[in-house]
Amino acid sequence: MMSRKAQYQKYLKSKEWKLLRVVALERTGGLCQFCKQPATQVHHVQYPKNLGSENPDSLIPVCKNCHEVSHGIQEINNMSDLKNAEIMNDISPSGVKMKYLLAEAKVFASARSWSNALRIPKNMRDWFESGLARIAILKKDFPGGPLERTYLGRTVYRWPAVSRQLRAFDRQWYKGVYDSYTKSAKSQIDEFHDRYEKLLDWGDELQEKAIENSLNPVNETPSIENLQNVIQSVTSEVVHRQDLRLDYQDRVITHLDDKVTKIEQLVPPELDPLEFITIRKAIIERKFDVDEMPLFPQSKENLAGICGQILTGRGCKKGSVVNTRIDGDSLVVALNTYYRKEIYGVLEEVKSVKQESLDFE
Repeated sequence: MMSRKAQYQKYLKSKEWKLLRVVALERTGGLCQFCKQPATQVHHVQYPKNLGSENPDSLIPVCKNCHEVSHGIQEINNMSDLKNAEIMNDISPSGVKMKYLLAEAKVFASARSWSNALRIPKNMRDWFESGLARIAILKKDFPGGPLERTYLGRTVYRWPAVSRQLRAFDRQWYKGVYDSYTKSAKSQIDEFHDRYEKLLDWGDELQEKAIENSLNPVNETPSIENLQNVIQSVTSEVVHRQDLRLDYQDRVITHLDDKVTKIEQLVPPELDPLEFITIRKAIIERKFDVDEMPLFPQSKENLAGICGQILTGRGCKKGSVVNTRIDGDSLVVALNTYYRKEIYGVLEEVKSVKQESLDFE
């Protein structure tokens, strides 16, 4: 009888796995969901009992390095043990009681504790928790000291690592990375995003309490060394938040500039980019197949239908409704119109999702 490992290796060469792999890669545009480098592998959040029965939402496109981090294959990196840590309690905005460590004017907790307190959706937990380790590895020289430490043999993470992971989720949510998830999974993720700002504020408040506690320790005479540690913690947090804010603004501006330039290049000079036209007309102008189903077999929606959903979801401005007959049909259909440049941009996004040229072996 074939071993489980042999069955799994055989399954990885099957058509069923290749199809699931394509679906997962299409969700992120072929990029690693952690670091945005080209994805060469697909990580199982949870291995299925029966091979081939896994949900596409449980698959995460990853590069080799991030895949190893996800499985805990990483260097210990000489993590230092926390000394004189105090165990504290707090209630998160999600209503979950959380135990965390207060040490060196900083807040620490295990990946699972952070995940539980924030009530990370089940299908995002593996991404979130392994992402903390990835951030700690990439940010070895982070202001105020390492983001990853140990306490009684257990790995714990500072709040800045958690806040960076939350901000990464927020960027992915706005980019529509989770739009292709199942309805129930997407609903849980949207609900989590509704709490995003409150969770960030709560974590920042925890860190502020940690600093305040170090400045005013109970029944303890402050030492020069203690005050120096507190000053370093305060200044490093301020610098960190300012750097995050500036980095995010630069990314947004660069992304928007690139997007506008790309869309302007798509629209021929003889056509008005601000003219209201139907999606169907734009598809014909771009010489695409009107009846194409880009996401088949996962979705039977044609190219026009998918673009319409995206434009509507983004709240794009609509022009006058156009009444027309499709391909000579006697039935008159009312079609929405949008700016030509916005339809062109969405068409380009949808077409770029296809990953048929990737090597699946």
